[in-house]
Amino acid sequence: MLVQNIIVGGLGTNCYLITCEKNKHTYIIDPGAEPDKIIRQVKIDNLIVTGIINTHGHADHISGNGELKKRYPAAKLYIHKNDSPMLADTTAVFNSPESDVPLSDNDILNLGDESIKVIHTPGHTPGSICLYVENKFLFSGDTLFCGDIGRCDLPGGNEQKIMISLEKLSRLISPETKLFPGHGPQCVMKKEISHNPYLK
Repeated sequence: MLVQNIIVGGLGTNCYLITCEKNKHTYIIDPGAEPDKIIRQVKIDNLIVTGIINTHGHADHISGNGELKKRYPAAKLYIHKNDSPMLADTTAVFNSPESDVPLSDNDILNLGDESIKVIHTPGHTPGSICLYVENKFLFSGDTLFCGDIGRCDLPGGNEQKIMISLEKLSRLISPETKLFPGHGPQCVMKKEISHNPYLK
C-alpha cells in the first residue's frame, strides 16, 4: 500500500491518498479543502478513486467531499454513522453530499490485498474514527496526534470518551505501527505509548 500526504487548507489538514500499488485503486482520506490540489495528484499518478473516507465530520476534513464526488461519481463516501448528520449541515459554507456508506466500529474496508479496520474513537466528535492497516498504518484523524490529542471542547466533544478511545488504541494498535494523524507530523506508535502523556 502506497501512502501519500497532501496538506490542505488553512488549518493544515493532512489529506491522505492510500493506493493499492497493483491496480491503482485509491481511497482519499479527509479531503478537507483544496480539492483541485487532490485531483491534480490523482491525475499525475493515474489513480482510480474508489472511495472517500472522512475520519470525522468537521469542516476541515470534509469540505472537499462535494467537488471530489462530482469528479469521481463512482467513489463511495464513507463516514461513521454518528457523524453522518454533520454532512447535511445546511448552514455550512461547503456542500457535502450525504454518505453512501455509514460506518460502524469494526467494519472492514478492502484495498487490494489489504484490509482496513474501522475503529470507532469518539471524543473529538461522536463519530470520530481511526483507520487501521494492521501492524502497518493508523490513520488517526483528530483523535490522536504525535505528542497530543484532539480537542474535546467543540460541540459533540467529550473528554471522558476520548480518554476511553485512547486506551482502546493503546490496547489494539501494534507498537510498530506508523501513525498518520489529521494534523501535524507522522510518528511511530511505540514512541507515542512511551512519550504521549495522554496514553500513559
